[in-house]
Amino acid sequence: MLKVSHNIIIPDTDLKCQYSRSSGPGGQNVNKVETRVQLFFDVTSSALPEPVRQRFCKMYANQISKEQKLVLVSQCFRSQERNRHAALKRLKHYIEQALKAPKHRKKKKPSKAMREKRLRDKKYKSSIKGLRRKPD
Repeated sequence: MLKVSHNIIIPDTDLKCQYSRSSGPGGQNVNKVETRVQLFFDVTSSALPEPVRQRFCKMYANQISKEQKLVLVSQCFRSQERNRHAALKRLKHYIEQALKAPKHRKKKKPSKAMREKRLRDKKYKSSIKGLRRKPD
């Protein structure tokens, strides 16, 4: 069970872990012990509210498989438990990011000074391009 916030708790049924051997240096430990963790999270689970689920799918679309599962891999530690904890921590961070509603941008008119500056810049660019022409 993964507690993300006071009202969002991910049950263990929505999480699945697979263990395999890590790659990279580490000698006998890497060759014999399955420390690499693949954490599968079912995005279609009912634990996430609908707006959060939609934001989550939009934010991490490139990491979600066709079966609507997010796959997180951790192999940076020498122990299986620390790698599992790191993957769960990353999943919690992802969900926390999706919990934050995007800020709405207030439309503002450009100030008078900015409009004048833009026109000055346009005139200047026009004059420079005019100098590129062949003389008559």
